[in-house]
Amino acid sequence: MKKLIYGFLAATALLFSCTDFESYNSIPMEEGPAMAITLDAAADSSFTVTFAPAAAASYYSFFIETSDEVKEYSASNILKCVYKDKGVAKTVNYKDDQSYTLKMAAMPNTAYQIYAVAASEQGMVGKVAQFSVTTTDGLRPSPLTFKAGASSVAVTFSEKLQRGEGKVYATVYAINALNEEPVEFEMPDSTIVIKGADVTFTTPEVHAGANVCITWDEGAFTDLKGNLSGAFTNKGYDAATKKFKGISYRMATETIGLVSASDTITYYTDWENLEMTFFSKATLAKVGDNCKIQLRYNEEGRSTLIDLKYRQHFGFADDTTLIVWLPEEPDFNVSIDVIIAEKSFQDKYGNETKGLTLDGKYIRFLESTGINGVYKASVADYWNEVYTWEIILEQDVNDANKVWVKNLCPYIAQGGYVAPDFNMFAGTLNASGDQITITSGLATGYVNPSQGPLVLVGFPDAEPGNSYDDIVIDIQENGWLNLPNAWGSTTS
Repeated sequence: MKKLIYGFLAATALLFSCTDFESYNSIPMEEGPAMAITLDAAADSSFTVTFAPAAAASYYSFFIETSDEVKEYSASNILKCVYKDKGVAKTVNYKDDQSYTLKMAAMPNTAYQIYAVAASEQGMVGKVAQFSVTTTDGLRPSPLTFKAGASSVAVTFSEKLQRGEGKVYATVYAINALNEEPVEFEMPDSTIVIKGADVTFTTPEVHAGANVCITWDEGAFTDLKGNLSGAFTNKGYDAATKKFKGISYRMATETIGLVSASDTITYYTDWENLEMTFFSKATLAKVGDNCKIQLRYNEEGRSTLIDLKYRQHFGFADDTTLIVWLPEEPDFNVSIDVIIAEKSFQDKYGNETKGLTLDGKYIRFLESTGINGVYKASVADYWNEVYTWEIILEQDVNDANKVWVKNLCPYIAQGGYVAPDFNMFAGTLNASGDQITITSGLATGYVNPSQGPLVLVGFPDAEPGNSYDDIVIDIQENGWLNLPNAWGSTTS
């Protein structure tokens, strides 16, 4: 029964429905409020502009860019400040400010395009309002800021520039020689690059580490209307602030190398007059704040590190030469390491020195006048056991060709041998003064109860044999003694 009723109702609806369909029109939505842009003043370096929606709004925004032509921008993108990277952009809440005034910092003789848009309380975005303004140009161009580089400086002026007829100068200062007259030279146009309001000055030939001040005459630059720049003369070192005045920058620094005066080992006798000499390719002018020189005395089984003091233990011999003295007496045969920390010295431009370490470069081997002296000795016995002691050489007071060799034989505990202190043998000095000969077969004073005294002999090949030679002592150029064929043997 229910199905019949539903079918009847559907048929009735068809009988009474309209067969003439009308076309429907959409209802137009209101646009966002219009924007008013009012320019109050335009000058060389600024203009004042006011933004105000013509009716109540939710938000309104503006966008200002430097351009000679008007462009088409999306109203919704302006409202969202999408173009803020292109210029100046801001969104304002209408409830907070029903109008907004901006004093725009600008460049002289430059065109600016201004765009503004508002959204209604219902969120409808209005049309873009546009306004153009060109600033005036009646003032001289002047420097505003500068940024220093490694060998150049970039200066930003108050407006776009072109090169004028005035000269530009670079004045070079040495920070550790401010008493010297600074060097000034005229900069050629090839070292001056102008790009809009920015001017870059480059001085690649100036000494590393030097401080440079840039100055110029009146009219060195002009703006695009021909207005001359004023002279810029501020330069020099300010002792109160410890900075350079005006437009200044420092050249990139370099590291100065120190080298030893000799590539070979230095043997010395008089420790109080030993001069360790180091050279620099640059002029050394100052001891650095972190200056540190150390000596390491290397003895058998241990080492001692000593800190040196400026003027007491080291100093400048001249502008490029450093001298180091021993602060205390080392023992015989002690080698010395020299350790110079980096940044210990500066040249007159403030460039700092590299570090330098010399291992075992200086060795004390004797204390003597001529041949006479005390020598550190070392020997290995037949069983390769090493002994060290001191040998004394003295020329005879009555015979210059005779040399007394004292304590030639060391005390050897092995086997019960006992050597008397300062056992002495007479040797003969040759004509050239570089060799001493001791007659073979002399008793040393060593006594072995079962085998008798120890006798000195020389073997031709430094090996035991049947042929005995005299003992030879060679005095080498470096001051060392060399005994190539000396042997001690018991009578058995």
